[in-house]
Amino acid sequence: MSLSERRFAFADLIAELRRRHVVRFAIGYCAVAFVLLQLGEIVLPAFGMGEWGLRVLVIVVVLGFPPGVALAWVYERTREGIRRTPDSPAQGVLPRVAFFVLTIGIAGGLAGWLSSRGAFTPGSRQEAIALEAYDPGDPITSIAVLPLEDFSRDASEAYFVAGLQEELTSSLSRLEWLRVASRTSTMQYQGTTSSAPVIGRELGVDALVEGSVTRAGDQVRITLQLIHAASDSHIQTFRFDREMTDVLALQSEVAMAVASEIPGMLERPQEVALVAAGGPSVDPAAQEAYLRGRYQFRLDTPEGYRRAVEYFQEALRSDSGFARALAGLAGARFLADIEDGFLDAGEVGRASEEATRALALDPGSDEAREVVEFFERNLPVGAPAEGFAIPAPAEPGAGTRGVSLAELDTAWVMATTGIGRGLEDAVSRRILQSARTDAGRQVFVARRLAGDGRIDSAIEVLETLLIDHPNASPAWETLARMHASAGDVAEAVATMRRWNAYGWPDAPDAEAVDELEQAVAAGGTTGYWSWQLDRLNTIRAEGRRVAPTSIAEASLWSGDGEGALDQLREALETSDPRLMMLRTDPAWDALRGDPAFGEIVREARARFARPERARGGREPRPDPR
Repeated sequence: MSLSERRFAFADLIAELRRRHVVRFAIGYCAVAFVLLQLGEIVLPAFGMGEWGLRVLVIVVVLGFPPGVALAWVYERTREGIRRTPDSPAQGVLPRVAFFVLTIGIAGGLAGWLSSRGAFTPGSRQEAIALEAYDPGDPITSIAVLPLEDFSRDASEAYFVAGLQEELTSSLSRLEWLRVASRTSTMQYQGTTSSAPVIGRELGVDALVEGSVTRAGDQVRITLQLIHAASDSHIQTFRFDREMTDVLALQSEVAMAVASEIPGMLERPQEVALVAAGGPSVDPAAQEAYLRGRYQFRLDTPEGYRRAVEYFQEALRSDSGFARALAGLAGARFLADIEDGFLDAGEVGRASEEATRALALDPGSDEAREVVEFFERNLPVGAPAEGFAIPAPAEPGAGTRGVSLAELDTAWVMATTGIGRGLEDAVSRRILQSARTDAGRQVFVARRLAGDGRIDSAIEVLETLLIDHPNASPAWETLARMHASAGDVAEAVATMRRWNAYGWPDAPDAEAVDELEQAVAAGGTTGYWSWQLDRLNTIRAEGRRVAPTSIAEASLWSGDGEGALDQLREALETSDPRLMMLRTDPAWDALRGDPAFGEIVREARARFARPERARGGREPRPDPR
């Protein structure tokens, strides 16, 4: 074919594409695909389908484009409906051949590329990981409770299965020497085919709890396995066949059985009682409604919160003294009202009063305590017995607006229950959306995400923050540390060099970054932290403030555990807010099991989690260094 013929054929193809409205379809398809992907990124994680769900959506959208274009070529929409597009007598067969060859080529190319990336291979996220030998004498200092499989015939029983996972997570979190991955971070493994070593590495935990639940009427069978992640070895298997007469008692029994088999638990028999700690006996109907309400609460949607309020109210109608349901009602009522970024003073007043009554009903209720702590940190308060001093609307539905969402304090980070963690998570996400200019809050939220094992999400938050605020020193510091803690010291060095390139006053100079690069080349991760320790000590010697927890972290990773404990004790004396991260941050795993560290954790909780501290004002924001 001559050059003039090829030009003529191409012109014919373009003209035919226009006549058949293929270009218009392609533009519309891309617009709709963009909206779907944006919605998927927001909605899918709420249903435990974060990474893999978005991945499937991308594959469907990409592979759906070529067939869609082909159909747009053949058919058109008219007032009479969809009909076949008539061929143009002025056009030859060449444009059609060229179009279909091009379409098949694009589809085949996309399919080949996705296949090469492992998109169609089950469990393709897994990598070849060498199994480690399992030594029963090795301590377990971190654990994750994976989503349980639901083998019940009735899909409406999903609330019970989700509630058992949440209760296991909450109960094990009472052990101060054990770091427990949050339910939010484990939901990505719903229906996963990833192996235990892969999951353990991604979550940064030593052990996993997995299993299944089958419920039929009043009978339930629960089968669980406690697995050492790195070796993929079974530590213990549990099986429970029970009647559903007391769901909450059953959940406590299961949690106690699992906790008692965790290596190292034999040396702490008194802590088993903490795991199994329960409240007063509760009416079975109230328990059912409470579990359904808690399930709706954790969906983290406006409709979910409204349904949760209804279920918690139903539980209280069956048992007016059910403190956990009353605490759940307070939390759900609060979150149902924050969708527009402001809080209705009347609703907040009712919610805070309900939380106070819940704690009075059951002073040992963790849910009630955590909800009260949240309200007392964030809202004007009077004496607990009198409720919270927030004016109610002049009449029902008046909607007085009193408290801005951006004013809320997320620096408590001490919750272990599903209701408490739900409050933390929901408010933190909304603050990220509404307080974009507050670098300090975003850095703290990033630390929370990292503490939950969501390092990638934490890094994404910081990178986004630095686009708008490249002068935010805390963000640079935290980003470099996250890379180093994850073992990627090369990226940590690159982050420090990027920071230096901006030339902000707090940034390390070029000579310091060169020294860091040399330290990493010689000592890897230890070299990075040794350099960081020297840098922080130099800054402190110059009279500038450095958080003791930052020096403690660098000391620990440099191999000086005793020095780290000394710095943490100093942090207690100065009420360093970053102490609140000790329970959840994997950076401190090397100290878990040390009685001295456990005592520091208990003291930190006593100082920061007690409501009476909040009445004197909020704690200072964490120092970046």
